[in-house]
Amino acid sequence: KNANLDPKTEVLEHRLLAANSTIAEKLGVSVGDEVLFIRRIRSAGDTPVAILENHIPPAFNDITREELEDGGMYDALRQRGVNLKIANQRIGARRAVGDESRLLGVDDGGPLLTVERVALDNSGQVIELGNHCYRPDMYDFETTLVAR
Repeated sequence: KNANLDPKTEVLEHRLLAANSTIAEKLGVSVGDEVLFIRRIRSAGDTPVAILENHIPPAFNDITREELEDGGMYDALRQRGVNLKIANQRIGARRAVGDESRLLGVDDGGPLLTVERVALDNSGQVIELGNHCYRPDMYDFETTLVAR
């Protein structure tokens, strides 16, 4: 919505973790493989609008916190030769949990928009798994449907 405001990203977490069965299945790796977990907050001007959580396969565990803050995750992936081809997204809604209310400046348990994304490269390899939540008063989604 507020694309005219200066977008900023702050990295809250950047660490390697062992893939559980859900993450492993979605990323196409083995349970216990080290994947990169990233949690960021995106703001428009001084207003927080989204919390972005991503799991990235082991091939990209070298992505740095600095790269994420300077250019973003997709830039970092492109610089490693990734050619993003398709992303499947599921858009939903739920109540804020944990620290989300505080981080996004919404009422405790207030409504959030959610997006679950699985992005694949041109070879069909899963490149990232995203679980994002958005302030509903600051975000909307525009979609184009194409007949096949």
